[in-house]
Amino acid sequence: RFTIRGLRPRLRNISRQIRATLYAGWCWLLYGLLAPVAGTLVLVLPAENLRWSVMRFGVRILAGLCGIKMKLQGLKNLPPRDKACVFVCNHASYLDGYVLTGVLDRSVSFIAKAELKDKPVVHFLLKRIGTLFVERFDRKKRLDDTKMLAEKGRAGRSLFFFPEGTFMRMPGLLPFRMGAFETAVRLNLPIVPLAIRGTRSILRSGSWFPRRGSVSVTCGSPLYPVSAGADTEQATWKAALELRGRTRKWVLAHCGEPDLGHESPRLLKNSQTVFRE
Repeated sequence: RFTIRGLRPRLRNISRQIRATLYAGWCWLLYGLLAPVAGTLVLVLPAENLRWSVMRFGVRILAGLCGIKMKLQGLKNLPPRDKACVFVCNHASYLDGYVLTGVLDRSVSFIAKAELKDKPVVHFLLKRIGTLFVERFDRKKRLDDTKMLAEKGRAGRSLFFFPEGTFMRMPGLLPFRMGAFETAVRLNLPIVPLAIRGTRSILRSGSWFPRRGSVSVTCGSPLYPVSAGADTEQATWKAALELRGRTRKWVLAHCGEPDLGHESPRLLKNSQTVFRE
């Protein structure tokens, strides 16, 4: 009897592992069938709005067939489509870009790291939907990238930043980089804060094993720079710092994760390495 009792929880665990493995396999099978079709259409369709429509439709089909519910809250806070803004969102998983493509009703320019240029297929596909690539480490190239972002913003293009710049397996909101907020101040554009929840649990950093779950995206009211179009570099930096503080406070209150803003960069780097290994 003691042996039989011990077998029951073990059998339950085995059953859960089998179901989880079958679910993960089902998700990757669907992705393997849908991604080539969507990617091909993105490559061949002449209009960018059509490419975005294809991606949005593909993401929603994939989420529906995988049983992942995507919910957008605060839709009324989104500016009109013809009004440029700077979107800012926390970053928790590789799924974030897919989810945001699926729930937003407009085309935006995601701001991505320049290292993705080393992956030709990914780079070309992202360029087809208006993604902009920026350098994170070379100061001179960063200045050139700043001018490029300014040109896009003045042309009426909404920009989308993940200001943490990366994500980890461990939950928590990392420090925000300054690029999004400097851009908003220089161009007198509002920051529209977004908080995404659930993607980290579905697909964690360092893992390719998707799990069941649901995702919510909360949209906050636009935040305007207090000193828009500041006439000196010092004033611009001060206004960007203030705007970053307000934005991060809002995201932290709505993302449902702890504050890692005061952790040392070395600790964050080591934690990320450990969790990925």
